[in-house]
Amino acid sequence: MKAIGVSGLKQTRPPASGATVPASGAGVRLSAETDPARSPGRIPTRREPPGTGEETVTRARDAPAGTNGDGEERMEIMTVCTGNICRSPLAAVLLATRLADLDVTVVSAGVRGLDDAPMTPESVDLAVQHGADRASADAHRSRYLTADLLTSPDLILAMTRDHRREITALAPARLRTTFTLRELARLSASATDDDLVAAATGDDPSARLRAVAAHLASLRGLVVGPADPNDDDVIDPYGRSHDVYARSAQQLVPALAQVERLVRLAA
Repeated sequence: MKAIGVSGLKQTRPPASGATVPASGAGVRLSAETDPARSPGRIPTRREPPGTGEETVTRARDAPAGTNGDGEERMEIMTVCTGNICRSPLAAVLLATRLADLDVTVVSAGVRGLDDAPMTPESVDLAVQHGADRASADAHRSRYLTADLLTSPDLILAMTRDHRREITALAPARLRTTFTLRELARLSASATDDDLVAAATGDDPSARLRAVAAHLASLRGLVVGPADPNDDDVIDPYGRSHDVYARSAQQLVPALAQVERLVRLAA
């Protein structure tokens, strides 16, 4: 198995005004990352897909796009938040670091993705604090989530239930492979390794990860949910204090351990 690094991936600039564009999350709900009332010194928001952007991505070296070194379909994970500058890139960079020895692609996007914006300095610092390479975090550039981007990921991890709703509105067929990050961790914790290995059916890692995700989706309604539904969300730290950034990371980082567990069992 070849080790993989982190690099940036450019997004194609959307067509000019008047041209046909991919389906977007029009009418999405604002959160602190794009809400003027909550974001002093805010970055301008977009209602249509912005220009070019880079997202965190890990890839197997010397393998064709979409395949690993053995010619099998490579696993792909997507993380999604609002502006793609705080939570989702932090999760992507940290997952890329944890899974660097596997043939896995990790990407991120935002339901109101900003135009080619970097991660916030606070998120970069948190990424480094939790083991990521600073250059990888610094290389991130935000991008807007479209329906086309949702076709290839095997597992889609939203930061909140609102983001999950936006994702499934864009791509209803992805319901069984889309979770909030903390929801996935909660459902995964209820399953044994033997259960997950048995669920990981398929001829390649990509198919096996999708099968595991579908198994976990089948546990919805069977596994007791949190007393407070907000406990399935990762709090939005944008425009807030360092303490809120730290609390957001405290919710996000432990959940990544369950994602890593799933991926390694499906690999």
